[in-house]
Amino acid sequence: MDAANFEQFLQERIKVIGVVTIERSKSKIAVTSEVPFSNRPALQETLKEALNMERNNRYQPLQKHAKM
Repeated sequence: MDAANFEQFLQERIKVIGVVTIERSKSKIAVTSEVPFSNRPALQETLKEALNMERNNRYQPLQKHAKM
């Protein structure tokens, strides 16, 4: 997964403007907040969803070929 695409995905999914900032430098992404995160599993769930979407996009051509 490309870091720039993942950064864009996080910016679309995290709806707290001004409180949560997302910064990228090369392949490292930092998510910082002015207030403590109340629910760390929510951030993990967002990451899991992004990885699942990436996996599904990668294997979709194989699935289309298998149905023929």
